[in-house]
Amino acid sequence: MISLRWKLAGQLATLFTGAALLGAAAIYGLNGLHQSFTVALDGYQLLRKLYDAGSHVKISRVLLKGNPADTAGARLELRTACALLDLPAGDDPSADDAEHELLKKTRAALDDAIAAQSVDALDAAVSRALTPLIDLVAHIRQRIQDQQKQADLQRQRAIWQMSALFAGVAGLLLVVGVVQYRSVMTPLRRLQRGVQRVAAGEFQQPVPTSRTSEFAELAQHFNRMAGELADLYRDLRQKVDEKSKQLVRNERLANVGLLAAGVAHEINNPLNIITANAELSIQALKKSAAIPADEMANTLKVICDEAYRCTGIVQKLLTLARTPLEPLATFSLGDLVRRAVAEAATLPACAERAVKLGAMASADLVSARPDEIKQVFLNLLYNALEATTPGGTIEISVTAEPATVQLLVRDNGQGMNAPMLEQLFQPFFTDAHGKAATAGETRRGTGLGLAISHAIARRYGGDLRAASPGPDLGATMTLILPAAGEKSA
Repeated sequence: MISLRWKLAGQLATLFTGAALLGAAAIYGLNGLHQSFTVALDGYQLLRKLYDAGSHVKISRVLLKGNPADTAGARLELRTACALLDLPAGDDPSADDAEHELLKKTRAALDDAIAAQSVDALDAAVSRALTPLIDLVAHIRQRIQDQQKQADLQRQRAIWQMSALFAGVAGLLLVVGVVQYRSVMTPLRRLQRGVQRVAAGEFQQPVPTSRTSEFAELAQHFNRMAGELADLYRDLRQKVDEKSKQLVRNERLANVGLLAAGVAHEINNPLNIITANAELSIQALKKSAAIPADEMANTLKVICDEAYRCTGIVQKLLTLARTPLEPLATFSLGDLVRRAVAEAATLPACAERAVKLGAMASADLVSARPDEIKQVFLNLLYNALEATTPGGTIEISVTAEPATVQLLVRDNGQGMNAPMLEQLFQPFFTDAHGKAATAGETRRGTGLGLAISHAIARRYGGDLRAASPGPDLGATMTLILPAAGEKSA
């Protein structure tokens, strides 16, 4: 297993080695070019001396032909040419044996010409010196051309070598870089996916270890952390489940206690009345053998009424708890409201108050059980009638949104404060919402109407909401139902 430090060191070493190879190749190529340039420069300098020497020889010949008696000037030119050809040993290390031989012949001919006593001998010696000198110039020129060709080939070879070496180093660096990138990014992506799984609550899939020691150690630490988190999550979930069950149990017990207290409170009054009338009848029977029929009928009627009242309370509790199994029907909520208002118009409370139908949306189809929705609406209407005094106003409207249909019942009655709004849908909450429907009538509600209506609305995926600006400012009850075709929550 190789550590990331050694991988980075290897990548740097590869980069340094590639740069060193490129530098060495560049130095080698430049050195070769420099040598070729030096040789060519030496050849050109030698060729220039030969040209100068040839010029002096030709001048001496011209002087002899122009004035044969002037041998001194011709000899001076020949001595100058001979001095130019007096090259030190090794002046041109690239010169071959043929060049040395031609140079010796040229100098020997010039020495003979300088030593000649007659003009003819001098002219003949000069002629003999020109032939090897011309051959030497031609031979050196050809050698320089050959060296130039070799220098061009060497330059091209150096360029190709540098290009190949650069391509090789670049390819090697690319391969090393890709391997290094993958060796770093692949473990990082694995860790990223592992973090995402842990964030999603999946602790059972460990992160694979890497061949890089640092990432392998990091993966091991991460897997150990994920295992500890899994254990912690499991413990927390068990504790939460236990606490949730305990809370549900406590809530059920509290609800049972509240329901039992409410039932006891509501049924206690009619039971007291039944008990009192029964005791009075028993005492009357003990005092006299015969009880008037009308008195006995009145007592039995009171007992029956109170017994029916107890039965009604129990029936409402069953309605609050049960889930009807009848199939749903699609109907117009506005049509149901119009029919229910027409049926309730005969009530004395409606005669004493203004019940108005407001805006009715056209797209008001809902899927529910009409009898239950009618029960909810009538309950809202009766509460609004009780909340307003004679002469008050109740406005009923139906609105539609893309996914819901809303039934609004507004009144300008007594209104509600914040504590009443918070407890309004609790069973057996009978704090006065309004005044009696008619003068002198005692309100005998059980506090179950709104709780049942709220349960029915929630059963269909809707809601029942209450709003009021405050006491004596009226209230608005809103029944929200999913539009037909929308999936209920």
